[in-house]
Parts: sequence; C-alpha cells; structure tokens
Amino acid sequence: FDTPVAAAIAQRRACDEDVPLPPRDSDKDLAKTAPSGSLPPSRTGARIVAALNFNAKRVQFSPFDENADGKLGSVYTRLTETLLARGDWDRRPALRNKATGETKLPATYSLLLGTAQGKGVPWGRLGYGIWPPPLVNYCRGFDLLTRKGKLVSTLQQAKEAANGGWPREMPKLLTAGAAVRTEKWELAPTAFVFHPSKGEANPRAALRDAYATRAVAADGKADANRWILKPSEGAKGEGICILDEIAAIEEHLDKQEARAAEGETVSSWVVQRYIHNPLLLRAGHRKFDMRCWVLLAPDYSIHLYRHGVLRVASAPYQADNIGDRFAHLTNHCIAAEHAEYGKYEATNEIFYPAFDKELSERYPELALAAKGTA
Repeated sequence: FDTPVAAAIAQRRACDEDVPLPPRDSDKDLAKTAPSGSLPPSRTGARIVAALNFNAKRVQFSPFDENADGKLGSVYTRLTETLLARGDWDRRPALRNKATGETKLPATYSLLLGTAQGKGVPWGRLGYGIWPPPLVNYCRGFDLLTRKGKLVSTLQQAKEAANGGWPREMPKLLTAGAAVRTEKWELAPTAFVFHPSKGEANPRAALRDAYATRAVAADGKADANRWILKPSEGAKGEGICILDEIAAIEEHLDKQEARAAEGETVSSWVVQRYIHNPLLLRAGHRKFDMRCWVLLAPDYSIHLYRHGVLRVASAPYQADNIGDRFAHLTNHCIAAEHAEYGKYEATNEIFYPAFDKELSERYPELALAAKGTA
C-alpha cells in the first residue's frame, strides 16, 4: 500500500468491518504541523475525537516522547492516531491549561480522551447537550482503585461487606483451585492509611497493635515483620521505603505531619505489611509484579484481557538488605537504572505464556490441579 491510511482502510474492509469514510484529499493532513486551531473542518458523518493536549506536531506513529508529547500518554496518543488513520474520524482541538485547570473542548465529540489521572474530564457536565453521550477513557471514581490510599479503603470496605468471605460477585473460577489458600483476604495484606493533616485521628494505635501481633507471629524472624510505606499520590516508585522498626515507621509519619502542619501539601501515606517471602523467578532470583489489563464497560461489566505482562526487578532479591530498591521494587523506571537491566529478558518484561511455562515446570501438580498447562 502507498500510504498508512490506504492500508488501514483496506485492512478494515478485508475484515468485513463497516466501510469507513474516504480519506482526506491528502494523507499529509494527518501529520501536518499546523496549529490545532487550523485543523480542516469535520466531514459530515465523521466521528470526532477530542484528545486533550494531543501534540499535533508529532510525526504520525513515531515513538512516544513524554517530554515532547505530554501527559496524554503513549496509549491514547497512539489511539488518536489510529482512529485518524481509519479515515472515518476527525480530531477537534481539546486543550487543558495545567496552571489553571481550565479546559476548552469542542462543541460536540464522540470520544473524549483525558490526560493522566483523568485530568481535563468535566465530570459534572460531561456530554452536556451532546447526543448520543460521548465515550470517555476514564470511569468516574476511578481513583478509588488507582490511588493507593483509596484502594486500601476500598478493599477494607469490601472485606467488611463480605464478612471476611468472598464477595458475592466474585467469579467461581477465582474462588477455587490449588492456588487459593485458607485466608481468603491474604491477597490484601494488613494496611493502614495515614493523612498527615489529621494528626490524632490517624490509626497509630491500630498500627502499633498490628506490628506487635506480627512480631509474635514472626517468632523472632526480623524479615517477617517488615512494612512498606508508600505515598498515596506517588508514582514510579518515588518515596517508597521498607522499614522493620515501629519507631522508624512512626518517625517517618511524624515528619509528614510536621510538613503538613507548616502548611505544605503532603500526600497521604499507606503503611502495609511487606510480603517478605515473594515468589521469585528462576532467572536471577528476582521479584516481579503482574500487570493485568481490565476493561470496565459502561454497564459495569468487567472484562479481563487474556494477555498481560510481568515487570521484573533488575537485582536478585535480598531479604537482608531492605535498602536495595533494585531488589525490592519492580517499577520499570527503577529497573532501567540498574547496570544489569535487560540481562535476562528485554526491558525486564515477561509475558504470560513464558511465565505459565515456568510455573508449570516448577509446580506440575498445582498446574494440573488448576487445569493449567503441564
């Protein structure tokens, strides 16, 4: 094919998809560097995408650069370009002033793409005067899951509502099998949320009791009574630390309260029991986390994508060195700073099929019991 647009249209037709509108007179319109205000007029029948702070000066489908391309993100930048390449979508200017928070949106649109953390989405007037209502890339209240402190509160409320059992809506496939342990809520280790501005209202006494209870259960094993402290508003592993003395934990919280008392805006903090004996990969004896992609539909049905990825630490796990962030944290931006980044797998990422193969080889009985591969 001569152009990306022609290729995209031909591909859609080959898949028996609805026939798109014909492309513009020149494919260069999709990648031209004119300011967003000079976009060509929308065509009758074309759907409108309003992508907040989309960098119109990008070379279409070029590698994403956060410094140049902004907080719309690589996923939604690529989505915007893919929709435009189809031929039946047009883009209208959508801008958000970072300093004031003021948002300017087109009069009508079919899809609104907000920037990081849903900034720029006017929830109170979303789609006001527009029919049919537009789609948006965030769900209202999404921060109940994406903010660490709010996630802890949400899980605690769910546990209480289920009386410590499985939530009624939990799929049966996830409540049975060899991997399910006796303690159903072990998936959510004991955690507390501290708001620096609340002072005495914070759960200090509850934290001390939990620490003491864990110390008894640990039976003198220092690594079994460790706690991880995370700023609720943080990202990319910033500010996270692991401590094993209650005095050190309280000292850290005292510092946050002092900053708040001086008028500084301070994030709330999560103090959570640290999983000291994680499952480690054979290659490099390293920690990992699992990234699952989930779609929450407008009817609140939840769809789990069958593919996912493991983000792997760059350094071997060291239980006796809680200060080594390369061993204990799996954030990609941290792993990339280590000298052995990429030593075992490209970009320190492993996809589900490879992980499933390793689990099946290491635990064949469990794989059979769970109806996995063996």
